[in-house]
Order: sequence, then structure tokens, then C-alpha cells
Amino acid sequence: MSGESRSIAPSARPRPAVIRAAPGPDGGGAPGDGAVPEFRDPQAEAPGGPRTVAGLGCRRGATAEAVLAALAAARAAFGPLRIDALAALPLKAGEAGLIEAARRLDLPLLIVAAGPAPVLTRSAASLTAAGTGSAAEAAALAAAGPGARLLGPRIVLGPVTCAIAIRETS
Repeated sequence: MSGESRSIAPSARPRPAVIRAAPGPDGGGAPGDGAVPEFRDPQAEAPGGPRTVAGLGCRRGATAEAVLAALAAARAAFGPLRIDALAALPLKAGEAGLIEAARRLDLPLLIVAAGPAPVLTRSAASLTAAGTGSAAEAAALAAAGPGARLLGPRIVLGPVTCAIAIRETS
């Protein structure tokens, strides 16, 4: 199948993996202290999935502090929001800074494939690495689900990008 591309109908798309840093032997969950990533179905987390998602992109090795600072900057730009989940594209699934930030916030980190939804910004680095103009925006939209919209373009703070998507529910 190498070299082939195939599209998956929206209803047939795989559900995102959820990573939570499970407590290590000492009760902590920080990377390197015995924490084991736990993968779960987000549908088990909340009926209908998350409504407000912070999508994240980062340079390799970005710290949890840098991730939290970018999230704080995005929340300051878009207003005080309750974030239901963090999201990232598969190439960032093992980033310790993302996992640790999710653990500190006690939020799931959803690992999602970039969907067909249009993003607001275009980064050459993101296009090359992830195949989308903005990894953060694509992750936020994909994790928030059908009908989601971005609150604005991604926020860039140091090595981290953050975008917030919301899905209206009735």
C-alpha cells in the first residue's frame, strides 16, 4: 500500500486516541517517573465528545511550561473558556511536554488525524511536517468534531502553537 492514498468517509474515520499520563508508582504522572500513557476512546470520556478543544502544535522537545503558557495566551486572546480537551496530530503523540501539560490540567490529550476542514493560517513548516497549514488548528477542528469552528487563528508563543475550536451543541 505504500504510495497509495485513500480517504476515509467521515462516518468511517477512526476515533481519536486519548492519552492520559497514568499515575506512576509514587502517585505522580510526570514523564520519566514511571508514568504510562493510557489510550482510551474519547466517546467514553463524555457523550458527544468534547465541545471546546485546544489544538496544539510544537517544536520537538517543547516543555510543559511552554505548552501551558501558549494555552494561557490563547485563552487570554479568546476569552475565559472551559477547555474540555487538548488535541494534537499523530506526529506529536509522544511529546512529553504535551503529555505533561495534559496531566497537569487533568485533561485528555486527543491524538487526531487532520481532517478536511480548512485552517485559517498557513505555515510552511506545518505543511512539510504535517500536511496542513496549521497543525494546531487542524487538531482542534478534528478533535472538536463535525460543525466545529475556530475562534480565531492560532496563537504562536515560542515553540508552541495553540488554536481553540468549539462545537455548538443543542
